[in-house]
Amino acid sequence: MRRAAYELSRATVNPVKSKTGYTWYAFYRYYDDENKEYQIKRALPLKFVPNHKLKTRPKKDDALPSNLREAETLAAQKYDAAVKDLSKKRERKLEKTNPYFDDFCKEYLERLADPKAHTRINTYNAYKSITQPLIVYFSKHRVKIREINKNHIREYLNSEKTNEKKNLAKKYTQFIKLLRIAYDLELINTVPKLPKSEIPKYHHLKRKDILSVEQYHTLVNSAKDHHLRPYILIAGNIGARREEIMGLCWDDINFKNRTITIRQVVTQWGAKVSHENNVKSDASERSIPVSKEFINFLLRLKEQQTNDQQELGRAYLKSDYVIRERDGSLIKPANVTAGLTYLSSSIAKKNPGFPKVTPYVIRHSFNAWLETNGVSVSDRAYIMGHKVSTQPVYMHHNPGAIRNHVEHINSCHIDKIKL
Repeated sequence: MRRAAYELSRATVNPVKSKTGYTWYAFYRYYDDENKEYQIKRALPLKFVPNHKLKTRPKKDDALPSNLREAETLAAQKYDAAVKDLSKKRERKLEKTNPYFDDFCKEYLERLADPKAHTRINTYNAYKSITQPLIVYFSKHRVKIREINKNHIREYLNSEKTNEKKNLAKKYTQFIKLLRIAYDLELINTVPKLPKSEIPKYHHLKRKDILSVEQYHTLVNSAKDHHLRPYILIAGNIGARREEIMGLCWDDINFKNRTITIRQVVTQWGAKVSHENNVKSDASERSIPVSKEFINFLLRLKEQQTNDQQELGRAYLKSDYVIRERDGSLIKPANVTAGLTYLSSSIAKKNPGFPKVTPYVIRHSFNAWLETNGVSVSDRAYIMGHKVSTQPVYMHHNPGAIRNHVEHINSCHIDKIKL
């Protein structure tokens, strides 16, 4: 809704009847970045009064239109004049404000870090990690923001091609996002974009990368004495995100009602590990029902941790986390990913074709198992902690059906593995 009026198509002019005659309004239609249509009504400084209602003839200079065609012509002229005026004002503002692009990126991160912005730590760190390479690159080249064009985008992406495709796509998306912010702030006239064929694509998991139920059982049985076995079992039975499982505490588990509540996360950026009392989005805060057998496994895990605490005594680090080392210390999220990758590579040596396993692969596989069992989109979205983008008002999850679906997945694992 911050688009300038002169960038819109010609306004439609319609009369609104009043006591003295007709007041004319210009209706501006435009589309935002999400392709949603908006309409603004602006009153024009002219009125159309029929001839038979005029008591005295006005002078020629301030004559009112006497018919519809004259009114439309005058309205169009005033609209065009307003467009030119806005264009001149914008050009004058652009001439005064033209910062270097790296300085603009730094100011963007400073505003995100401002406490008034209420930006979550993990969200800020994610934006910082994807914006920092832009600052480093353009601090060397020192290009002003109005000079940015398609060639600068190509050169930046070519300098970053050594990274993974997924990161490259994220960096391009962030580049365009920053340029759109500059456009909304009226720092640039247009947002340069690459042709569709040159835009880096996101890497999506293919069917061969997803674990089948049998492959998941192989993974669990291979991790019999591994310290990540509890993580693998929880991830394969509730499908939560890595950070959500690492932030899971014993208070979040209701043994009586057999539910696991997701409401906090443990994140890691570099060497820094932090606990946050919130989740990714409102949809991520949820209670997932589990089977009686899986609750019994969690009870045995809690009992084992109590025995470890008594055995180690003062050397044991007290904490309420479900996933932790034998001495009570927290397992770093990065070590979970590294451990799963190493475990799957050792399995692949014996079973050629076994996919590389990461926390995201297990989560993606769980969603595929739900889909195979005919779980509806709304129920799957609730279990996985996703937002339903299509008709969210009319789609509702069914608690009873969700319990049946998750317990069915749990039973499929219990038949083949020993919890």
